[in-house]
Amino acid sequence: MPMGSGSRVWSGHFEGHEVRVVTCGLLRAWLFIDGECLDRRSPLLARRGKVPLLSARVSSAHHGVTMVEVFSRAIWARKIDVHVRGKSIKMDLHVPV
Repeated sequence: MPMGSGSRVWSGHFEGHEVRVVTCGLLRAWLFIDGECLDRRSPLLARRGKVPLLSARVSSAHHGVTMVEVFSRAIWARKIDVHVRGKSIKMDLHVPV
């Protein structure tokens, strides 16, 4: 995954899983859960509203199947919301230098 100018990395946790969303300028976006890439989009055309930009299903013995969805809150996915079972989770933004 190329990192460079305009790249952003968001990270957060839910139910013992690590969630990471990476955007690379205006070109690409990836959704990682526990280090595994489960969804990607290229070119990056942000979808505002109720349509997720990225999504994945996560299975666990304790919680069954869980849907993780990434929504854009601004054009070109400069701001995102990550939802697990329809509820937003806290994500920290890291801008690589």
